[in-house]
Amino acid sequence: MPGNALFVNYRRADSSGYAGRLRDQLVAQFGRDRVFMDVGILGGEDWVAAIERALGASGALLAIIGPTWSQARLTDPGDRLRQELEAALALGVEIIPVLVGGARMPDADDLPPSIRELTRRQAVRLTDEGWEDDVRRLTGRLGQLVGAGPSPASAVAPKSSPIVGCVAVLIFVAILAGAGFVVYQFVVNGPPGANAKITLSPTSGPPGTSVTVTGSGYPANTDIEITLLGPAAETVSDSNGDFTTTFDVPDTPFPGKHDVFATGGAFGDTAQFTIEGG
Repeated sequence: MPGNALFVNYRRADSSGYAGRLRDQLVAQFGRDRVFMDVGILGGEDWVAAIERALGASGALLAIIGPTWSQARLTDPGDRLRQELEAALALGVEIIPVLVGGARMPDADDLPPSIRELTRRQAVRLTDEGWEDDVRRLTGRLGQLVGAGPSPASAVAPKSSPIVGCVAVLIFVAILAGAGFVVYQFVVNGPPGANAKITLSPTSGPPGTSVTVTGSGYPANTDIEITLLGPAAETVSDSNGDFTTTFDVPDTPFPGKHDVFATGGAFGDTAQFTIEGG
């Protein structure tokens, strides 16, 4: 049975800016936990196993094809982009070619036999001038394949939750045990990581700018992923849940305001960086 997640397949040197921008809009539409790109793989994690898990949970794969996508690297059986496409075809995941940067669909003769079936899939074109409308049509089709994202009402104000009852029981038991203060802190401040927050310095600049990310309120000793239009940096929070790391702003055909995500475990925060140029 197809999953309800989305897998973004792309080549960094070819289309990382487009892929990152599309990912941001997919996350806003379907939720962060339903959109998989390689930024979700932590340092030291088994890459093949992570890809297999993600594809197994996915109902659709978006193959982002830019002007230099069909290059000699596809002839290498170890090419990651090729391996992701081969795995998706083997698992029966719906594949949608997404053409960006004026790219055209490759000819079947230009592809290795294992992924030539890609040329029989209907492509979607995303253009700079019609980006919003193009993405709207694409997400409409994806909603048919994997289901719509969570409604704002259900995400912000659920009608009921068993957590309320659990917290009440915890408070009662902790008071009897003499640990009421611990439970009080949990209820008031939330679980470790619930107050995650990041700041950027600077908050604007051209591609290549070195940006310092300072985070606080994350779970202690947790892997942290920083993304800006694709993978940016990885670090680990200290025993207090704090961290500081840097990354360089990537080249992109989309200057303007972009979200910087910093996620650790189930928690995270977002800050905006303005990419100058264009």
